[in-house]
Formats: sequence, structure tokens, C-alpha cells
Amino acid sequence: MNSSTVCRVCGRTFSKRGGIRHLSAESIRDFKRLGIEAEDMCMSCAMDKVKELSLEREERLGDLKAELRECEKNVLTEIQVMTTPHPESWMPGVKGVVSGYAVVGVGALTGLANMFTDIFGGESEEYLQKIRNAERHAVNVAKMQALSLGANIISGMRLEVKSGNTGTILVSCVGTAVEHGSVNVPGFERVRETAKEYAELRRRRMPIVAGSSESYAELSPSAGSYEVPAHL
Repeated sequence: MNSSTVCRVCGRTFSKRGGIRHLSAESIRDFKRLGIEAEDMCMSCAMDKVKELSLEREERLGDLKAELRECEKNVLTEIQVMTTPHPESWMPGVKGVVSGYAVVGVGALTGLANMFTDIFGGESEEYLQKIRNAERHAVNVAKMQALSLGANIISGMRLEVKSGNTGTILVSCVGTAVEHGSVNVPGFERVRETAKEYAELRRRRMPIVAGSSESYAELSPSAGSYEVPAHL
């Protein structure tokens, strides 16, 4: 390990005195877990590689997010939501209970003056819009659960909005997932795969570029070695 005298990427000679240094063993392992051979790569080239990986990650996240938004329009609209209970004749199609949750920060209103400012100053509309967005998110989470169960209707949907002590609001919903008639959900498996990839990619951490074990430990966001999930 670190047997070469020159960086295999830029060709510069390794020298602690000149600032062209080898990577630490921990950094090399970080890159290797992402399928990149970083042995005999200098720290400068490793930093360039991290920038490239970060850019690719952000671009891919953007593509996946756009695809999921398209799914929301084309797939989630197939799920009907009713606040009334389903008829007894639909009982054979009952798949189970589904629920969704969303937390939104709205800030705390304190005092009469702030209340009047909120109502007459136009901020109340923004406040309500945040709640509406949270409601939509919670319902969509429940819809995704219904889709995974093979249902196309959520009956008896109940929404609740509760305020917290730290300027937050919790929106929750619960209902019964029912399969009634034909379930027209094309490409749902693709939706599931896209959502999974998006979640995994958001959790993925970039390699830490360090020249020693001590530097790596200082730069590491948490104690212990970093393990990339096996499916990455």
C-alpha cells in the first residue's frame, strides 16, 4: 500500500515536504467501498474526485426527484380518497389500515400584536399554505402504502393537525386501504425502485480525504468506521 512514488492520476511525485501526500488507509477504504481504487492517488486528486462524485450525486438526485414528482401526478392520482366509510359490499377488498405523517415548522405566534400582524399582514395565508402542503404530503404517504398493498381507494380518511411546543405542526392521516374494481397502477414497481434509490443516495456520504488516521478521525462526522450499505 502506498508503494508508488508518483500519483497515478496526475503523475506528481509524492513528498510530504512538497505537499503531495498519500491518502490514509481509511480514506482509501472509503473510496474502495464506492468502487474506486484510490491507492497511489494524491490528496489533491482525491479531492477532485470527491467534487466529481458530489456533482454526479446532486445531478442524479435532481433527476430522481423530478421522476418522483411526475409519479405523484401520474400514479398517486389513481388512488381515490374518501372521508366516508366504504360500503359493506367492498369488505372483501379491504387490505388494511394505512397512515401518513408530516411535520412542518411554522414558528410560534406570541402576543396579541403578533396575532393581528399575522392575520391582517397577509402572513396567515402563508401559514395555512404550509399546513396544506403538510396535509398533501401525509396523504401521499398513505397513498403509497395503499399502492404497496394493491389498493386503489382509501376510505374513512381522517386528518388531524396538532401544534407542538417548538413552533412545529404535526399533520397525520389514517384510513382503510381497499381494492375495488380494477387497480390501474402502471409502473408501480419502478416507482418503488426510484424512491428507494433516492433515499439511499441521500444517505450516501462522500469519502473523507485525509493524509493520516488522526486527520481522518478528526474529519469523520461520527465515531467508528464508515460502512457503505452492501447494495450500493
